[in-house]
Amino acid sequence: MLDLSILRTRQGMNSSTWQAPPLDGSLTLPEIFEYHSRHSPEHPLFVYPNDLQEPQYILYPEVYRGMRKAAKLVSTHYQHVQQKYDPDGGDDAPIVGILATAGTHRVEKSVTELTKCGLPDSITYFTLMMGIMLLGFTPFPISTRNSAAGVAHLVRTTGVLRLFVSPDPAMQRLSKETIGILAEDSIAVKLIPIPQFEDFYNGSNEDERVSFNKLRNDKLALILHSSGEHSYNEPHS
Repeated sequence: MLDLSILRTRQGMNSSTWQAPPLDGSLTLPEIFEYHSRHSPEHPLFVYPNDLQEPQYILYPEVYRGMRKAAKLVSTHYQHVQQKYDPDGGDDAPIVGILATAGTHRVEKSVTELTKCGLPDSITYFTLMMGIMLLGFTPFPISTRNSAAGVAHLVRTTGVLRLFVSPDPAMQRLSKETIGILAEDSIAVKLIPIPQFEDFYNGSNEDERVSFNKLRNDKLALILHSSGEHSYNEPHS
């Protein structure tokens, strides 16, 4: 593992609100966010415009609470299939699929506007992925440009049993066609509505209680897939 402490350029050295985490590999990615929630509590991670185009800031503690809320939400959907997986979060921990058209934070599109459309924004999408990691599971974001056969191939190959889907007609149609293809092979995948911004960032300071698997640096953290220009897309960990 690369020792990041040898890098000459250290980020945030002059910041009064941000403290660098240990760079010796002792913390996993989700644990770095927990570290910042404790040691950089006044530092913003996200900035976005409200309906009046005024900047809104989300600080590290709120982001970490959002991640815990995401982890709690995801965990409730795996209670009936948990016997299929390693309880210690080993290599066969659940792979959680995400098939969602996500809006972006631009000047002309506020969080409120995206929520009205039922689309997840980039902050919500990111928080969901980090919550999945925090739980000890592995997120697998799937491109919305895939065909139903392509999505089915990726789901089948990685063993996805739960798929978060955005509510827009295109993704609803694509996901249902995918489920139909998988059903022909007796593969049952549950579709779950993707969370909205208010599910994670609603002003509540309550910390979700959830049992986390042990996080390890040698564990599969994230799955992406190839572009599949000449054949089906292939997953890569």
